[in-house]
Amino acid sequence: DATAGGMSGASNNPYIYIALSDGAKVSIDDYSAKTSTAWDIALRRTKIRVNGGDSGAGNGAVAIVANKKLEDITTLPAASAFKTDEFINENCEVTRDPINNILVAFDGPEGLWYDYAGGAEHSVTPKSQVYVVRAANGVHYKLAIDSFYSSSDVSGFFTIRWSKM
Repeated sequence: DATAGGMSGASNNPYIYIALSDGAKVSIDDYSAKTSTAWDIALRRTKIRVNGGDSGAGNGAVAIVANKKLEDITTLPAASAFKTDEFINENCEVTRDPINNILVAFDGPEGLWYDYAGGAEHSVTPKSQVYVVRAANGVHYKLAIDSFYSSSDVSGFFTIRWSKM
């Protein structure tokens, strides 16, 4: 559950930290996460961070493979395809995505890992892509985001599949 209190409460709620090796939630606060290598990805509402770069002390990074299914990925992308979370620029300014959140590696060059339908619908649909995640310890996992909603259509409940490469 990455609901984090809904849109109005998101800034007051911590990320949920996950270790991809076993899928376990890591009991850590946002402050301690900055120096920890116990987690690989962090979830809060629509934001997904990786433990590397500006987000953490690990070796984490993400390579996005567009228009592929999880089972299609059998080899690692080129090293140059992996990006860390780099949301503080050379002028010490925060780099933001199209909806004014920090811009992280999972968002990719287009700025979001999902397509957003505004208007009355306000829905989030994951893009058809696979993420190859280099975990904090350097192990690689392929990951697909299937949904952002619970079975009762509540937002912030990720359905994610992954496997070790």
